[in-house]
Amino acid sequence: MDHPGNLVLSSAIFLVICFCFSSAEKVQVASDGAVNARQELPVFHEFELFHRQHPSSPYQQQHNNITTRSRREWLAATLSRDALRLQMLKERINKKLLRPELNLSRDALELPSRLGKDSNTNSKLQPISGVSGEVTAEGIGEYFVSIKVGSPAQNALMTIDTGSGLTWLQCTPCMICYSQELPFFIPGNSSTYAQIPCSSDRCVDTDSASMACSSTNSCVYGVGYGDGSFSEGYLATETLIFTSTVDDASLVAIPDVVLGCGVVNYGSFTAESGLIGLNRDPYSFAMQTASTYSQVFTYCLADIIARPNATSRLLFGIRNESNSKMEYTPMMGTELYYLNLTGITIGSSALPITPTAFELQSDNSGGVILDSGTTLTYLVDPPYTMFRDSFIASTGLKINGFSLMNDSATSIGLDTCYETASVGDDAAPPGPTSLMFHLADGVHLELGDGNIFIEVDDGIWCLTFASGGENDEGGLSIIGNIQQQNFQIQYDLANSRIGFAPANCGGD
Repeated sequence: MDHPGNLVLSSAIFLVICFCFSSAEKVQVASDGAVNARQELPVFHEFELFHRQHPSSPYQQQHNNITTRSRREWLAATLSRDALRLQMLKERINKKLLRPELNLSRDALELPSRLGKDSNTNSKLQPISGVSGEVTAEGIGEYFVSIKVGSPAQNALMTIDTGSGLTWLQCTPCMICYSQELPFFIPGNSSTYAQIPCSSDRCVDTDSASMACSSTNSCVYGVGYGDGSFSEGYLATETLIFTSTVDDASLVAIPDVVLGCGVVNYGSFTAESGLIGLNRDPYSFAMQTASTYSQVFTYCLADIIARPNATSRLLFGIRNESNSKMEYTPMMGTELYYLNLTGITIGSSALPITPTAFELQSDNSGGVILDSGTTLTYLVDPPYTMFRDSFIASTGLKINGFSLMNDSATSIGLDTCYETASVGDDAAPPGPTSLMFHLADGVHLELGDGNIFIEVDDGIWCLTFASGGENDEGGLSIIGNIQQQNFQIQYDLANSRIGFAPANCGGD
């Protein structure tokens, strides 16, 4: 559904600091997989993204998608992943070192000096205590991109994540690794792979990754996540190759990308080869390629329910033609992408929320995060309870033939659901319902029915909002990817702003 949103804003200056800048080249891949550069590329490229329920998703065969399992099961799995996601973000915001208790030090990793050659798999690394050795079948990824890595090029399937920094993938020889869809990356077979030494100015800690030095003088990294999952291995540079959806599906090579070559990868990962981080950490892919792509990236997420077979788009750089409907709100915070949510309107009534309810505080508490890896939208309490109660009051107990379900009848995991006798091909969300988020600098984000409701069972539709916890107890407010669907969302790092424009994402 199109969204007649209207939005506006001024820009602030943001200094982009990065350990390295990568340039893009158009390439040819020979029959033996070798990568040959052809010419310098323009400043704009577009790549395909697909959601975990898409037919191309590795989870399609693992019964983790909405088409092969009951919607209640799918929703339960989604809420479980969201809960882990909130935990991860809370720990990152609180500046807790998201690392397992392995205490990286000069002698903590005893790994071969060249992965894939003269391997010695004896390591002092041990699984962390208190974390189950059973890897969840759900994984952590919501959106994926297929890429090639190295020369000769090797295939990889990567999670795209605006909440993460360092890009990493599983490498051989793997000591502790999860099962993935494609073969592990073999760095010893790539002529463009290079480990980063301890003496490099790249071998320093950031907010999302810790660094140390191995006994062979190679820089080793560690990244961790709130559920106890982690990846560890060598910090290296390598060429990443994407397939552009413009310019006749040409291959786009990004050389010298700093990434993690993970040989110990543990926890809630499965199927994907690794992760591409897009936050503002110096190691993130977005920051490393900032100068190449004018410090701008954009995505357009298709409706995962209405169009389960549609692909989304990830764009780096600036199109020649600008979107006249794109309006901007300030980008807050320093690593994650925060927005200043100033108010919420349901119907014609503005919620009586205090101006400070969603403000980002100096101690990193509060604020509202725009996040690709969280599915639902979460608001802190008490504002969430006010939002839910006001929504029910404004619509009454019935919406276009839908009746509000009582708490005992739902048993779904969401607290505001409506039911109707219309099912099957006649099924439609309870709307139309007017719901608008007000952002700083006069930006008004109008949500459509597909951003508000989700069908969780035949004839049962629920609000795609939930409580993010108490505001004074470390609760989080997050705008999830369902609310981002059918909007072009532009991250303008140079001007420290985020743009929104209504769009038909995934359409022909």
